Amino acid sequence: VALFSAAGGVGVSTLSAALALTAARQDLRPFLVDGQAGPAGVEMLLGDPLVGNQWSRFAETRGYLHPDALRGLPLLEGVRCLGWGGRPDASNWLAAVPSLLAAAARDHSIAVVDAGMNAAVCDVLPRATRPCLVVPATWRGVLAAAPRLDHLAASFDDPPVVVLRDVGGPDDPRSFAAEFAGSPVLVADFDPRVIEDEARCRPQGDRRRSAVSRTAHLLLEQVARRQAAA
Repeated sequence: VALFSAAGGVGVSTLSAALALTAARQDLRPFLVDGQAGPAGVEMLLGDPLVGNQWSRFAETRGYLHPDALRGLPLLEGVRCLGWGGRPDASNWLAAVPSLLAAAARDHSIAVVDAGMNAAVCDVLPRATRPCLVVPATWRGVLAAAPRLDHLAASFDDPPVVVLRDVGGPDDPRSFAAEFAGSPVLVADFDPRVIEDEARCRPQGDRRRSAVSRTAHLLLEQVARRQAAA
């Protein structure tokens, strides 16, 4: 599963962490990959800001990688995590993604890639990847999503799952669902506790009745349903 955003700051990393945590609690052995080289890594959203840069160990990997090589990565809340640790100091790291995912496939039931605004990630992911596009539930967000949605539809075999993220605007997020005919649409309700949880280093999705957790469960169900149909 690869999660992309139609606009910055819409909560893709938050949902990626929550999806991985939800999978872990269903004994699916998730592998979470931070596909955005930046100062705030996904490991922070799983409650551990002190993990350090793990990407630097694998950035030059090409070809076959033994699955055992991944077992040294941090296991946070049951999630095997490959993050930047706040120090994006590796170059050409995207070319390592195919090797890492192939190695992870042996011991992990699901890989979650937090791609965000990084469209170049599409070029290194298998076509069988299930894409997800997180869209702010505003007219500007919907308009910005159109070219991103077309790119994802052309890059992968399955239609993107659209997550309409309530950003506290005046419009009901569900009113935008009709703009995404042909794609499954989920709604992530506004959740003011996301920032509080991050500040307290509480893993995203840990509140089982939170909006983030509900959306993560629904997204995981979409992925499982598609796999069962295949």
